[in-house]
Amino acid sequence: MPTSRIKELAWQPKIRDVLAYLFYGFGTASPSDGEGAGTAFKGSLFVDYINGVVYKNDGSRTSPTWTPLGGQANTKYHDEEYLRFGDGTATADESVSDRSFYFESAPDANTGGRLVLDCDAESTTLNYVTGLLVDLDDMFTAVGAKKRWGIAIAGDRSSAVMGGDANDMLLKMDYTNYGVNTPAGSYARGLSVQMTNRTTGVLSALQGGFIGVRQRSSGDVASLEGLQIDCKIDSGMGAPSAEISGLRVELNLCANAPAASYGVVVRNLTDGVYTLPTAAFKALNDGTSSCKGFTYGLDLLTAGQRTALCDIRLSSYDSDGVAGMILSGAGTDDTTIKADLVARGITAAHGSVYISVVKTGGLIYQNRNGTWTAF
Repeated sequence: MPTSRIKELAWQPKIRDVLAYLFYGFGTASPSDGEGAGTAFKGSLFVDYINGVVYKNDGSRTSPTWTPLGGQANTKYHDEEYLRFGDGTATADESVSDRSFYFESAPDANTGGRLVLDCDAESTTLNYVTGLLVDLDDMFTAVGAKKRWGIAIAGDRSSAVMGGDANDMLLKMDYTNYGVNTPAGSYARGLSVQMTNRTTGVLSALQGGFIGVRQRSSGDVASLEGLQIDCKIDSGMGAPSAEISGLRVELNLCANAPAASYGVVVRNLTDGVYTLPTAAFKALNDGTSSCKGFTYGLDLLTAGQRTALCDIRLSSYDSDGVAGMILSGAGTDDTTIKADLVARGITAAHGSVYISVVKTGGLIYQNRNGTWTAF
């Protein structure tokens, strides 16, 4: 039984009446259903100040029903929808009953969503508007071998069998632009990640993203793919005026970079007792019979300047550790080819090939025992 009732306090009449409507009382234990009959209005609150739980009368004045609004209990505020505020104390297994905030609801028949966040039209005068902002500045404070994740999404498919065109996704995003954007310069981006290091300490890696897929059963997976990118222009639609790129990697190194600096790295970690991957890169032409495929299998041309000091470095090297190369340039004999490579800072192993790209004088040269000799 609660130890006191606000309505019984000898306060001024107006203040007392207002508080009596809002608060039925407070005490050291939870109220029982039916308690406060004839006294507690529908919607009145009771505070259990020992356990930190607020209860609301969801029944009537004649038959109160007390529902917890916070603390270590869930709040059922609508059919099959629960909202809970806890004390923020996490147990070792981070059980739901100890989390600071917990929401659960049944799937919505119209949207298919269990939690729907509806952001209405905002002011057009604001420069920045965010539909959902999660501020994690004070979360990453642990010292030592601790793990902190800003947002974690986890899910398992149990025994339910997929079939037909079914698919599971942990994250799905859709955006469609219907605006006439002038002048040019605006852009739409599905996912934007910015990771920044501002300390003199040491990080093993600073990564903008990580995607991992793993086959851990004897079942068949027709295709195991770390990432698939689709870039499509529908038939009859306008083509981009500047460029179409399935994947663009931009390096902007404003400081001295290590010798191992690459735009794309494909690393093979397959144990030698298993079948090795077929190739590091593969290009396919799966268009119709009228599609001729790519114009160039590999394009290293940048108008007005050299794209690479060495066009291709081969996987074989000599006893001195100098790799075989395939190069191109404007050299036309042993002397001018050597001068060209010295200017580039390139040393090519014997057997390397140099393609002289000179109008009316182009030839193929090979480094034969230190002398560039025309074929």
